[in-house]
Amino acid sequence: MSNALAFLPRLNDIEISRLQTASNSALRAVLGLPRYGKIDLTHFRKSLKIPSICNLRERLLSEAAWKTFQGNIQPNASGPVTRSQANLNLIHPVQKGHHGQMIRTKIVASWNSLPTSIKTESKLIKARDLIKKFVYDF
Repeated sequence: MSNALAFLPRLNDIEISRLQTASNSALRAVLGLPRYGKIDLTHFRKSLKIPSICNLRERLLSEAAWKTFQGNIQPNASGPVTRSQANLNLIHPVQKGHHGQMIRTKIVASWNSLPTSIKTESKLIKARDLIKKFVYDF
């Protein structure tokens, strides 16, 4: 996870599928399951509390978003408070072309998807626990 922010958010669907297949193969080997065949590995992953590749990517982006924007968001003093401002959301950056592949763009989108309770948390350890509970479904 030390340098995963450099490459994991930018992977396309095929690369994520290949990583998930490799992860599933490792899980099959550890559990002694056959290498091929229709077996629902999601159940085994949840019982062992092993996240999927998509969950890892979402957690990585959520933690990076919290580290980047926590404490830096100031409410707008003029005018009415909108729902977006009340939820401490940022303006979505342009996601077309190469801007959509920028890590900063993905971090802003991840920040906007976080609940307000995580955004307002001031301690890193507590925020990480809340993010894990938010992202993982086990």
